[in-house]
Amino acid sequence: MNLFLRNNGFDNIHSQYNYPSDKIVNSFGVPDRYLFEYGLNMLNSSKVRAPFLATFLTVSNHPPLVIPEEYKNKNLTDYEAILTYTDDCIRYFMESASKEDWYENTLFVLTGDHGNLMGEQPYAMSLSYNQIPLIFYSPQFEDAPQTFEQPGLQIDVYPSIMELLGYSYINNTFGESLFSHTRPYTYFVSDTYMGCVNEELFYMFNPLSREESLYRYKEKSTENILPLHPEIAEDMKTYGTSMLRAADYIVKSGLSGPDIIK
Repeated sequence: MNLFLRNNGFDNIHSQYNYPSDKIVNSFGVPDRYLFEYGLNMLNSSKVRAPFLATFLTVSNHPPLVIPEEYKNKNLTDYEAILTYTDDCIRYFMESASKEDWYENTLFVLTGDHGNLMGEQPYAMSLSYNQIPLIFYSPQFEDAPQTFEQPGLQIDVYPSIMELLGYSYINNTFGESLFSHTRPYTYFVSDTYMGCVNEELFYMFNPLSREESLYRYKEKSTENILPLHPEIAEDMKTYGTSMLRAADYIVKSGLSGPDIIK
């Protein structure tokens, strides 16, 4: 993570090497509450000047779970207990931030790196593991709350932020702003499978076995309806594989941002 973040332009990185040893609860780091307390102190220090970009990587709801004592024995499962704790920590952060001078002019983005295996998994690829929240919040939003149902990807977060901020920028990524573009599908990979999803259908393709399938995932149906909709399946396959092959080509060719734009 240290190398990844520095190669992507982060100036200062605070990790377990900066925290008191008694605050480090597992191999991933510190509890969310301490992380937010520490982070707020850093943002309010004399070393930080607005405008700034700050990222908090929370780990409390990532196994191995370390549940604070006050959240145990409340007729909750371990996962429910840690989610309650995580929600309380986010509330603490937002309430604390609201008292700071920089709060009114800040865009807050809440998202995740992956989902969780929730309930029965009817398909070879887990949809719940590949679903994450994406919340944009600012005190300056006059038309909030709004809910957007169109498909989106993690790579869409950056251009969406830039459109909200109103900054001119060069988008040399595969992402698109979710506020001005609508993807026909989202695509993702898991082990040997590629998945492609729209609002109703879930297409899976295994390039090794050449196995293909199409499901009505909103209905949690396990009936492979690809023979009924071969055109849609082929369109989803083309969309997903072309995106992945283009990305693979760019990485292996060592192309830079300007090369991609050309």
